[in-house]
Amino acid sequence: MSESPYSPTKAWFFRAGWTLGVYLPPDRRLLEREILPYYAAAPGFSRVLFVGVKSYNKVHEELFRGREFVTIEPDPELAQFGAKRHHVDVVQNIAKYEAPGSFDAILMNGILGFGVNTDQAVTDVVLASREALRLGGHLLFGVNEDVESHPKLSACDAMKHFEPEAIAPLGGTHRKLKSPFRERSHTFCAFRRVD
Repeated sequence: MSESPYSPTKAWFFRAGWTLGVYLPPDRRLLEREILPYYAAAPGFSRVLFVGVKSYNKVHEELFRGREFVTIEPDPELAQFGAKRHHVDVVQNIAKYEAPGSFDAILMNGILGFGVNTDQAVTDVVLASREALRLGGHLLFGVNEDVESHPKLSACDAMKHFEPEAIAPLGGTHRKLKSPFRERSHTFCAFRRVD
């Protein structure tokens, strides 16, 4: 894949368009138009945890009518954009609020390098996710793997509890997209809990 033609001016233009609602970045388009609808409609995913909340996440719960959509975000000011069942905390503490094995899928987009900034933090997130997911449950990450300062899933030994899982929206186990922002790319990776 060739590198995205990044420039600060173009990035500002695209970010302004996103803020105004006239542009949707490729990763958000894939997440909102394909990945979330997939989990909202596929059998076996009646309980989903979405990690990290921003103003543009408010509409996500509507996709999951008839299913339970739960959110978690440590910033209390962003709770207004979470689901009806929302926890103000980090995902590493999900066991304080939810029973072990109670989720069918956990979806995390843009938390590695944006709050989860160390290899130990990634390990803690993966282990907390393993505990919260049922056996066979899905763990999906959206990551900026080309940013050197971001922690890498591939360096996380706790990922041994998961194996890559092919899902239709990704056309396989992962999908890398160009980004007009400084990260230059964004990759979605799907996994299944195996033990």
